[in-house]
Amino acid sequence: MTLRQPGPVRATVREILLAAALLLLLFVVWFEPVGSGLAEPDETRYAQIPREMIARGDFVTPRLNGVPYFEKPPLLYWANAASFLVFGETSFAARLPARLAALGTVVLLFLAGRSLWGREAGLAAGLFYLLAPLGFALARSNVTDGLLTFFFAGTLLGGREAMCRGTQGLRTTLLAALTGLAAAGAVLTKGAVGVVLPGAILAAWGLITGPRRLRPLLLGPGVPVFLGVAAPWFVLMELGHPGFLKFFFVREHLLRFTTTLHGREGPPFYFLAVFCAGFLTGLPFIISAVSRLGRAPWRTEPSLELFFLIWLAVVVTFFSFSGSKLPPYILPAFPAAALLSARASTEPAPGRFAAWLFQAGVATLLIGVGALHPDVRSWIADYELQRFAVAAGIALAAGASAAVILAALRKGGSLAAFALGWAGVYGCLVLAWPKSPPSSELRGLGQIARLVTERTPARVVFYNTFLYGVLWELEGPLAITGYKGELRRQAVPSAAADPSIFWTDERFWAEWSSTRPLLAVVRGRNLPDLSSRGAVQILGRGRDHFLVSNFAFGQPPFAPLPTSVALYTPEADAVSIALDQVPARAMERARRESGGDRLVWALREQEHGTTAYEVITSGRRPRALEVSAGGDLVYVEEEVDPRRLPKSVLGELSRIYPGLEVVYATRESRRRDGPPVVYEVYLRRGAQLREVSFAESGRLFLAEQPVY
Repeated sequence: MTLRQPGPVRATVREILLAAALLLLLFVVWFEPVGSGLAEPDETRYAQIPREMIARGDFVTPRLNGVPYFEKPPLLYWANAASFLVFGETSFAARLPARLAALGTVVLLFLAGRSLWGREAGLAAGLFYLLAPLGFALARSNVTDGLLTFFFAGTLLGGREAMCRGTQGLRTTLLAALTGLAAAGAVLTKGAVGVVLPGAILAAWGLITGPRRLRPLLLGPGVPVFLGVAAPWFVLMELGHPGFLKFFFVREHLLRFTTTLHGREGPPFYFLAVFCAGFLTGLPFIISAVSRLGRAPWRTEPSLELFFLIWLAVVVTFFSFSGSKLPPYILPAFPAAALLSARASTEPAPGRFAAWLFQAGVATLLIGVGALHPDVRSWIADYELQRFAVAAGIALAAGASAAVILAALRKGGSLAAFALGWAGVYGCLVLAWPKSPPSSELRGLGQIARLVTERTPARVVFYNTFLYGVLWELEGPLAITGYKGELRRQAVPSAAADPSIFWTDERFWAEWSSTRPLLAVVRGRNLPDLSSRGAVQILGRGRDHFLVSNFAFGQPPFAPLPTSVALYTPEADAVSIALDQVPARAMERARRESGGDRLVWALREQEHGTTAYEVITSGRRPRALEVSAGGDLVYVEEEVDPRRLPKSVLGELSRIYPGLEVVYATRESRRRDGPPVVYEVYLRRGAQLREVSFAESGRLFLAEQPVY
């Protein structure tokens, strides 16, 4: 088989445009805005484990929250530990190995595409890999799949090259050794899948195109190198933790594949759908490549494309039969898809214009969903992402339109224009990430807990939940009560039963009721459990979780972070009570007014000599509902965007409180006593959060007072 030699040194205009687009995409992948927190749960989990390795000086046994963690091999942890030691324990350092792996994968694709079909195809292959929504997301995420994909691609591309060289009588010793090394890296990243699937792909292609091709891999240095690099860690783990191999290969491989043990099941077409969505930007070209292959003989030059089709089909089919399904599992198929798409996009074809029309239709659909779908619009508004959404829509429309126009004029450059448009979209997403809930909310809880524990002897415990993001902020290990997640699945019963980590319910409630300060991280649905045992103070809130304490601050020892915590802060004459202590008629009215949101918090208040009950919902935009014992609605209070306060209120704020930061606001609809609509505005003054109240007309009727 004759491979295409690299083209002339002088680059064409199209190659220059593709290279520029690829460099821009790589820049976006590597760019880390200030405040880009790690996402829960995977990124924070895979950052905390290497931190604990460094703290203990033990780089053999991975530990999470002090418990031996046996679900994944250690290569990502080792890479992260090295990054932490050089750059510090930051989000950028945690994501550095994933970015390096993505860069390595792009380089492999460029080299493979260039050697097979020329420089333009190599550049296009790198572009298609990073343009894929799932490919881009995992290129900058601290998870195992990006690292696995790099070694997976290295194993297959190196193995295929060694097989081809062997049939030509060329030396294959170094290539076979590098293939074995890459396979060992894949196994040390994610286990047996790193060698089983590449082995099956290489074997299938070899059997179809000539079994003799397999000889360099089976009889060369690849197998000894693989065993010499991959085996020692598994041996050390079994010696140090008898039963590890059974847990790892039986439970985490065989049972994960054949059962729904981990609760990640999906329909048989799950990964086909994930592939179509995750590789959306290259979808028409992969379809074109597959249809072209179906018309070509297998044992001639197109067998190169057949190899990549086998690669793609084996990965998708294998995971489709698995009982455990998560979108990132499919990423090792993307290098093959990228090469096939690159081949199709750089070869003349009658359906090329239709492919770019398809992409323009996809762009129109995405922009329409963002602009018109009520849930998407609400989410964008709630987290103040409007300017990022508008910029992303403009970039997407411009890139898709330019690609269609260039294709119609037969000028070339469609892929580069398309890539520039999507680079703009991804750039907006990267800039918006620090404001998004996965980055900000749980990190905020951890930061508040850290500030409190630095200034008080309070201890932090998880109640019926476990958040890696809070653990990452506090470093850990932290106590856990009632959690039955992956830490309980590990193979060392003595570690899982450590009473300093796993508290019994009895110990938790004894500590909670004592005079010793305690902070608890709790889900909204479990908040009534704590409030029923006495008054609590809520210090922070995410979408689904709260940080609460069993003691009250006078002046808080930290600058309060303005979230909807204000709705849950009792006034001086109010006490928190269990939901079942709210009278039946009051509770019935509160449920009727809640809009379907879960009721999680209740306060009993004395107003004008009568008792009223304030019941508060959870959710992204919680509401406080005050009702009388007889079921009369007194008021409804809910969050509002401070920038969308009435102009009359904003004008008075700027006149009376110039220079102060407006950080939070609520709108209260009253049924009696005072103005019918009241806006409570929270201002940051130094280290304190203070409250002022305005009527809808803009009249100030309650001067500033401390929130706490």
